[in-house]
Amino acid sequence: MKHHSLKFKITCWYTFILTLVFAAVLGGVFVSSEFYSEDMIKTELLDEVKDLQEEMLRYPQHFPRQDYVSYYDDGVLLSIYDKDFNFINGVLPDSFSTEIPFKEDKIQTVQTGHDSWFILDEKITLPDGSDLWIRGIHSFSSIVLMIQRLKFLIVFAVPLLILFTAFMGFRLVQRSLHPVSAITNTVNEITASSDLSLRLPESGTKDEFSQLTETFNKMLHHLEQQFLREQEFSSDAAHELRTPVSIILSHCEYSLAELQMSSEVRDEFLCIQGKAVQMSQLVTHLLNIARAESNGFHPSFEEADLEILAESAVDELTEKATKKGIHLEFQNYLKPPVIWGNTELLSRLFINLIDNGIQYGYPGGYVKIYIEQRGKNALIRIADNGMGIPEESLDKIWNRFYRADKSRSDSFGFGLGLFIVKYIVRLHKGDITVESKMGRGTSFLITLPIAPPIS
Repeated sequence: MKHHSLKFKITCWYTFILTLVFAAVLGGVFVSSEFYSEDMIKTELLDEVKDLQEEMLRYPQHFPRQDYVSYYDDGVLLSIYDKDFNFINGVLPDSFSTEIPFKEDKIQTVQTGHDSWFILDEKITLPDGSDLWIRGIHSFSSIVLMIQRLKFLIVFAVPLLILFTAFMGFRLVQRSLHPVSAITNTVNEITASSDLSLRLPESGTKDEFSQLTETFNKMLHHLEQQFLREQEFSSDAAHELRTPVSIILSHCEYSLAELQMSSEVRDEFLCIQGKAVQMSQLVTHLLNIARAESNGFHPSFEEADLEILAESAVDELTEKATKKGIHLEFQNYLKPPVIWGNTELLSRLFINLIDNGIQYGYPGGYVKIYIEQRGKNALIRIADNGMGIPEESLDKIWNRFYRADKSRSDSFGFGLGLFIVKYIVRLHKGDITVESKMGRGTSFLITLPIAPPIS
């Protein structure tokens, strides 16, 4: 489904409403000018002809008058004809045809050249018994001209006015909603960088957006403080646990190496030692996470050979894979297999993902590592045919201490490996995705830029 911006929607709505208003107003004006004004002219024509008729019946001796002023009033031209339609006296428009037939009690509409006329003819019988004709003429060319101008306005001027208004309205809405764009950009930046120290820019105006910005910044400040307290707790807890765990390990190693004990006691010490080793690794992971999430952590980047790092990880985990009956296979199609990155972190990425495949693989299975080039990126694919990850857990495996297989809670692992992998990929400006099907295996796809970023 295609999504449109709020600016676009608002502009379309008020432009639509504005168009309806213009259409209604101009339509009303057009109809009024065409009918109401014509009616007024016809009424005026009837009145003037009637007035002349009454005056001639009252003062027949004064007609036909010779002064032309008597035959012109309020734009109506009056003229008198005998019973044979011969012109006697009055006022006629220039170049007006005398061949237009007379029609009693009916207003005619006549077009002569570029002029338009209303004509009213009335027959009158004077007291001496003679018959005369009165003809009234009124031009309505001005009405026609006004209607033409209205049509031009409707066809050309109004659409241009609507477009101009829509453009100016869009610019106004765009300027008004600029804080929304700033908020969106800042939120996206916070999401991409996980930097809660960023704040939304203040608009400087006391409106709804200013209140929203202030509220959002307060929330970010609160979240940042909570996150910092969590980091401090993790770091402090890891530091405090390191010493007692080291002491437990050293005492276990000394006891197992120097003291005489029964097999049952030795098994207990070995169990304690194993759990202490796990605890030590957990403490190390917590310290690495605390260091990584610290704003002061900036790992050094250099040319890193992915082939060497992948082979080193395979060598380190071969013994563990062999014990479980899992085959490790590595293939490199990236020549040269060198990218810009941190060697230590990239090595940890390979180890964590390969170890994850071994840990959740079936005996007789495999873990395959492929490296190839796709455009300007290095593509790393690590796939296994193990138990897979439930679909509902695919978006959660990157969280700290999350493990999709709850039944393996006593097994080695703390649910931090994929969290660290995700962090390493993000630190290298890359991307990681996962595909998995229960009982058929899991495939991780990592994309990392080969060249260093342009500063």
